[in-house]
Amino acid sequence: RADPDEHEFKSWLLDLGNGSLQSTDIHSIEGQIDIPAQCKVSDCIINEIFPDFSEDRSNSVIVTPLNEDADKINAEVIKVFAPDNPIVSYFSVDTVIEDEDNEVCNISTELLNSITPSGMPVHDLQLKVGCPIMLIRNLDPKKGLCNGTRLTVISLNERTIEARVISGSEHFIGNTVFIPRIKLCPSDTTVPFKFERLQFP
Repeated sequence: RADPDEHEFKSWLLDLGNGSLQSTDIHSIEGQIDIPAQCKVSDCIINEIFPDFSEDRSNSVIVTPLNEDADKINAEVIKVFAPDNPIVSYFSVDTVIEDEDNEVCNISTELLNSITPSGMPVHDLQLKVGCPIMLIRNLDPKKGLCNGTRLTVISLNERTIEARVISGSEHFIGNTVFIPRIKLCPSDTTVPFKFERLQFP
């Protein structure tokens, strides 16, 4: 999101979203774009965006074009965040949905665990107390728990994550909520079978 006075950057973001950008480099390949100078980093991107985890970083994010890039960055961030806090892993339960249109039934659990379709949480979700998290599903809009809501982890329990809301309406910021595991089905049509994942959203 651009600041109100960043008109040029706003225009660039719109063009990026519309797919109308093209690199000015004569050796560029199709789909290659030029990144604005203010978006470039000279050091590790994690250190540039999160130089000090003790500061409020509720308005700082690293955006990536691919889920696999986001997963790699998340794994690195969780390692360096609050190094004295232990990492807690939550493993999803993945199952194939068998019906008339979904005849593939000999799919191993390992294969299901290894894929993360667009809009789905990872199989091995690694978190720490105090780390920031973001919902990827609408859980309870009346309580401000919508897709994109950002929170800070208070405690990591077996069946729920206790967290404090740090983004969205001022009416909800500061509220403590409990996030359950829910069943999620990918809408990604590139996956040739239907399955569901029980995981924190």
